[in-house]
Amino acid sequence: MHRAICGFQIDFSKEESWLLGIAGAAAIKIGRTAEGQKARQELERRLLKADGDQAKAGLAIMIAYLYFRSWKLKGGEVAWRNGGLHSNNRPTQEVQNLIAKAIEFTEQAYEAQLADLDSRLYALNLRLFYITEGGTDAEFNQAEDLLGKLLEQRHNSGFWQY
Repeated sequence: MHRAICGFQIDFSKEESWLLGIAGAAAIKIGRTAEGQKARQELERRLLKADGDQAKAGLAIMIAYLYFRSWKLKGGEVAWRNGGLHSNNRPTQEVQNLIAKAIEFTEQAYEAQLADLDSRLYALNLRLFYITEGGTDAEFNQAEDLLGKLLEQRHNSGFWQY
């Protein structure tokens, strides 16, 4: 399916943002990083010009996901999973920058969603996930506070559908 999606001719400057997100994710999944990066850069350009909190948050979530998938493709892995990283397998700074950008964009999405609690908490949940997957020690130390914000809504069953 990823190859089929990448088979479409996409004009990155004219397509709908949701399609760019899907095309970028498909390209990254099959290792066509240049196309994934092109889609991500176009989404970042659109984010700078976006009007409205919902539009900004939606774009930031897509961009964060593309950074996360790029991090995974380029060897990003969770240090605590499967016995941890061996010292010779540490990701390069370039790879770590990808997860840092994913975390940064989920924070932007969270901050943009001031009025929509469900979307705001969805962005927060993603931020926690990305921090858990590859964040710095300092970010990981903040995770408890972020988790507290999620747990405040534990009785809001509408949120947990996300």
